[in-house]
Amino acid sequence: ALLEYPGTVIMVTHDRYLLNKVPTQIIEMSANELTVYEGKYDDYVKKRQTEEKTPVLKNREKTNEFYRSKQDRAMEIKRKNELRKTEDAIHELEEKINVLQQEIASPDLAFDFERLKEMCDRLEEYEKSLNQCYELWEELQEND
Repeated sequence: ALLEYPGTVIMVTHDRYLLNKVPTQIIEMSANELTVYEGKYDDYVKKRQTEEKTPVLKNREKTNEFYRSKQDRAMEIKRKNELRKTEDAIHELEEKINVLQQEIASPDLAFDFERLKEMCDRLEEYEKSLNQCYELWEELQEND
């Protein structure tokens, strides 16, 4: 049935008899690459002995994200979530700074030095937090 099937079949087996009857290509997987050998299992053995390899895929982490480990994908999702949260915090701090700057510029506060100092101290805290968020954001972007 496999010999008569017109489509593509990916088969994993150690049965050499089957490997000499059915496939038209043998694909060898190693830690860093896939190598395709045209023909049956005996052809693969001959080519392997003469080292006539045709590399198909090297450095799989950079060329195909499908091969990344679950841990790498989880770390990427975590980084993207942290990036989004950092961007939200930046936006929120920028709004707070803008509102506070408008309040400080109000002529009503010109003679209320205690309240003005309080607001300036809060503004300074917001700006420090904003700078920290910008640094974190840049760090997260560099890891992209």
